[in-house]
Amino acid sequence: MALAWTPSRSPSGVGGSTIRSSANWRPASSPCALLDGRRWQSGGGGGGGAGGGVGRDVAALRVGQRAEGPAGYRALAVRAQRSRFFKKYKDSSKETVQMLVKVLCKSSDSAEVTLGKHGRWLKPPDWFEVMDGLGKRRRWQLALEVFRWIQMQKWYKPDNGYYSKLISIMGKEGQYRLAMWLFAEMKKMGCRPDTSLYNSVMGVHLRSEDKEVGFQKAAGLLEEMKSKRSCQPNVVTYNILIRAAAQLGHYDKVDELFRDLFDRDLVADLYTYNGLMDAYGKAGEIVLMEETFKRMRGEKLKPDLVTYNTLIDAYGKAGELLKMEAVLAGMSGPRRGGSLHPSVKTFNSMITNYGNAGMWEKSEWVFQEMQKLDVQPTTVTYEALLGAYGTSGMFSKMKELVKTMRMWGPRPEACTLNRMIDSYCQHDMTDEAEALLKNSMDEFGVYPTSLSHGILIRHYKIVGKVSRIPPLLDQMKSWGLKPTKQIYLDVLESIGVQVDYNAEQAGTDFSSSEGEEDVEELAAPASESESDPQSQYMGVMAGISV
Repeated sequence: MALAWTPSRSPSGVGGSTIRSSANWRPASSPCALLDGRRWQSGGGGGGGAGGGVGRDVAALRVGQRAEGPAGYRALAVRAQRSRFFKKYKDSSKETVQMLVKVLCKSSDSAEVTLGKHGRWLKPPDWFEVMDGLGKRRRWQLALEVFRWIQMQKWYKPDNGYYSKLISIMGKEGQYRLAMWLFAEMKKMGCRPDTSLYNSVMGVHLRSEDKEVGFQKAAGLLEEMKSKRSCQPNVVTYNILIRAAAQLGHYDKVDELFRDLFDRDLVADLYTYNGLMDAYGKAGEIVLMEETFKRMRGEKLKPDLVTYNTLIDAYGKAGELLKMEAVLAGMSGPRRGGSLHPSVKTFNSMITNYGNAGMWEKSEWVFQEMQKLDVQPTTVTYEALLGAYGTSGMFSKMKELVKTMRMWGPRPEACTLNRMIDSYCQHDMTDEAEALLKNSMDEFGVYPTSLSHGILIRHYKIVGKVSRIPPLLDQMKSWGLKPTKQIYLDVLESIGVQVDYNAEQAGTDFSSSEGEEDVEELAAPASESESDPQSQYMGVMAGISV
């Protein structure tokens, strides 16, 4: 059913149409639209002008009287269908956006054809949600095609909002050059960049491969914003830069940005402190993280679940398990009135941290406690517990847990298989790891991935069992798997080739089909002695363009 704006005649009977509000927007072919067109044309005398007939008939039907003439039956039918229509399309805008996103992702037609069929259903503001939905599904090409289609519509006017959303999507997907091209195009179209748009461009710079250069460019944008009255930096701007500076270890810059924030009469919010604590925690700067937490409490800001999860994760990775347990006790204790409860992310972090410390019994206890609290374990939870068992060499418990997953769910995934292979490699049980790799469908019900093979290849490189790499490459080829960039580099390093350049900048795409012939040669049976693995590769390496 196609949706469109439907003009209506004025109640006075005078010709012309009135612009209807968004509340009256409905399908052009719906009973409501038909009623709008005929409401003032039905017969009947006096009291109601040209529309008195239908109005009187509907009123009569409401009090249980039988209206005379065909107009009464028509009004009754229209009322019934109109009621059903509005019940069905009460949340039509949101549902239509979701439906269109699904159709775009699944349709074999081009985006232009699909939008030509279904695009008229939406109001102009809804297209922002369509692009956002495509971005969340990581379909940046489709988001770009939708934007180009929008630009061809009569109602379109250059708008910062569309460009900001699209630039943000491109940045998250690593399309750095395309994001910058859109930024330049927006300026050519006469749009004035606002604060939100500059924030999106900052995010793109900070996601670039060279983080240091990206940070310098983002800091340059901050100075540019300060010089423009129309796009002064806001709290979000400083949140982005403060977190990035902390991640890079530029702690003096963090203090400078904080002073600048307060000098501009801006107030640091919970997101500011949570982001900063997360950056310090991941960098292992526990003292700075604790000072930031005290500073946040001094600002009378109340910690939330994200704050506590950040502290638990940081303390656990730093091996300070007593502090981790104290945070867990404090987040839902009497002082907080039980206002916060551990989430599945909280439990996953604790299981992982106990497991890394070799305390599999405590990991198991946390797993049991979360089930008592009706917190549903996820695949990540099971993977964390598998890792805890694997680190301590509890392989029988690993197998029992996998059986439980296959029986009760969640079903094992490739990451589950990879976790077990990695656990075997930690204890140099490579025969068991290879057997698991070959029988993964029987034991797990999942196919191994390139990463599954990559774990073994890296282990063989580390322990010097280079002769066992070619059979794995042969197996990958037979299963239709392509080597990743990391596998390629591990193979080079395993034969003594020192890799000191960036493979991506050199022009090699390790995920493309162009490398299949190279993989085939790498995986070919060696005619030379296994004691000289370098001769097995050198002929192949010479033919690979880097």
